[in-house]
Amino acid sequence: MKKVLVLFLAVLGFAGVLSSCSLDDPNVNFDAGFLPVVEVDVPEYMQAGTTYPFKLYYKRPTNCYYYNGFYTEQDGNDFKVAVSSIVLYENCMPIQEVEPEVATFEFQCPQSSFQDYTFHFYTGQDADGVDQYMDVTIPVEP
Repeated sequence: MKKVLVLFLAVLGFAGVLSSCSLDDPNVNFDAGFLPVVEVDVPEYMQAGTTYPFKLYYKRPTNCYYYNGFYTEQDGNDFKVAVSSIVLYENCMPIQEVEPEVATFEFQCPQSSFQDYTFHFYTGQDADGVDQYMDVTIPVEP
């Protein structure tokens, strides 16, 4: 999983630029993680060669989670999508906000695409630690 390595390197880079944090400080605890998606706003259908905004609504469990873009993994016309985060384990406080936060990414439907796309949006883990997804299939129309 090359993308996991890239995500890890991004975490290291982000941690290095945080004020008052040093990678040489043995007391700084951080990690990479994913934030659970609670809702998505995606197109009803797509047309080949067109770009579409995808809005993902997510919740941070504590103030120690920082949005860090998206993680995607493609297998043919199936895409796993997760909201990536950096987690700092220091003075964390639960977030009680009612409204989820939103992040948007652009998806360009390939010019030669005429098959439906299925997106698997990461929603967290079940009690056994198994990743759970919200599956959305979007048809491609001519």
